[in-house]
Amino acid sequence: MKNFSLFSLLSFCFVVFFTSCNIDDDIINDYQEPSITIVEKNSGVPIPSELTISESYDFSEVYSIKYLNDVGEVKKELITWESSKPSVITINNQGLATAVNSGEATISVSATNDNPNGENTKITKEVATITITSAEVLTVTNPIKNLSIDEKFTFKTTYFNNAGNQDNTVSLVWESTAPEIASISNTGEITGKSKGTSEIKVKTATNSIATTFTIKVDQKISVIRINNPLVANLKIGKTHQYEYSYFDENGEENTSNTIHWESSNTAIATISNSGLITVISPGSTEITATTIENGTTITSLPTTVTTSNNTLSINEISSVNIGDTRQYTVNFEGTTPITWSSSDVSVATITSNGFVTAIAAGDTTITATTVEGGKTIMATTNLEIKGDDSKSGTLETISYSVKGKVTLTSTMMTIANFNSTAPDTHVYLTNNPNRNQNDSSDYHVTTNGKITSNALITIALDNIDINTYSHVVITCRSFGNFIMGKAELN
Repeated sequence: MKNFSLFSLLSFCFVVFFTSCNIDDDIINDYQEPSITIVEKNSGVPIPSELTISESYDFSEVYSIKYLNDVGEVKKELITWESSKPSVITINNQGLATAVNSGEATISVSATNDNPNGENTKITKEVATITITSAEVLTVTNPIKNLSIDEKFTFKTTYFNNAGNQDNTVSLVWESTAPEIASISNTGEITGKSKGTSEIKVKTATNSIATTFTIKVDQKISVIRINNPLVANLKIGKTHQYEYSYFDENGEENTSNTIHWESSNTAIATISNSGLITVISPGSTEITATTIENGTTITSLPTTVTTSNNTLSINEISSVNIGDTRQYTVNFEGTTPITWSSSDVSVATITSNGFVTAIAAGDTTITATTVEGGKTIMATTNLEIKGDDSKSGTLETISYSVKGKVTLTSTMMTIANFNSTAPDTHVYLTNNPNRNQNDSSDYHVTTNGKITSNALITIALDNIDINTYSHVVITCRSFGNFIMGKAELN
């Protein structure tokens, strides 16, 4: 009878033990390594090894980019295009690269995983390395094709020298092959003389570069001219006020007729009845002005507007010491909200306002993200955390599910991505990885209960000597400090 009772008691304890430290149902780990796949979709379009300053190239016409996150989901919105030297060549999030200065730069695609409980490492793949060379560029920014007899019109130009810099002081020479039809001055003012056509040529005084076009002169015609077309890209959220001239059938300037403005793609940019254009999203659209004259619709030549996202950059903070705080800021002319993240929250955390706190020695990547015009824009910067000597280790499961990365300094211990299925989790610093409840030399750090949320645990320490301890041990205290997991500190 006594033996039976003892067996029953042992059986009862066994059940209590496994009940008190029971774990949740197994979690299926579907993790896979995030990946970027680059597929050439248009082999007939060669990738240039060189571009000249102000020249553009659209990589999205040649490549299709696919990004899979750590659970195999396609996340196109996380993909960003990057230039290793934005001062040499810029590239927007649609893959449109524009040469801005001489030099060499590498174009890459990158993406950062979006798992809120993961380390979310950024991966990058190089696409092409391009050399930017200088070349003179001379452009007439307000071209016209038709001119009335006795009508005067002044052309506007932009000139970039062979260093890629705009020069508004360069001397230009204008020529007309038929001055009896259309004469032109060296200020670019053209006058219609008689019916016919003439070729107009503008060149630098040194004859280093020239641009030619043809103009037709006719009897008095009705025409709307857009006087100030856009030359550079217009950023999202920005505006531009168009100016125009309207000449009626008598060749006289008419300011009383109502002018109607239209954008061919209002998803890219809208334009008001007064000619004020507002950018909505990146792309291009054509702007036209129309009016009604004696029942006939008079329409201007269309002018193309190219729009782009605002650029985003972060102020650089090279390094901080453990426990220090710093404020990150962005250089961004847009109005959409900025989201901040740290690639390793065990090293440094960052608030929604860009306020970073150094946790442990190591490196992390700080990322600022915004969505503008339906496109994700990202900027990153590296941050080094310096401080006291530190130890670190990774928790391993002994009997039940325990995980996390431990970092220990004399004033702080952090456990990143901490998970423990014990209902009464206790954390100890110890020299005995097989400790028991009588180890008086242990440092009882914290009591947390059950933790299943991949939490970041930050624990302030009383200026301890980290060399005193070689292990972190996680126990289930409700049943005799049963060891759940441990990490060796090195």
